[in-house]
Amino acid sequence: MELPGEPPRYEPTGLGHHHHFRCDGCARVFDFDACPGGLDALAPKGFVPERHELVLYGKCPECAAHKRGVGSRVRRPRQAPR
Repeated sequence: MELPGEPPRYEPTGLGHHHHFRCDGCARVFDFDACPGGLDALAPKGFVPERHELVLYGKCPECAAHKRGVGSRVRRPRQAPR
């Protein structure tokens, strides 16, 4: 599997049709099965799409939480003394 501007990555065969999400924080790549479909409507008039690739870019849940200050740095409320 190849992402623009990056060296090829290997993934297991037989996964079927799927797409990828690349985290800008940790550079990990995640598979996802959702597909927007209806790509014929996006192609210019007269063009016949035969295949497509979709890569989403952003932050994975862990990197997004870290940026918001969530996770191990979260201050927990103090417990009342017994």
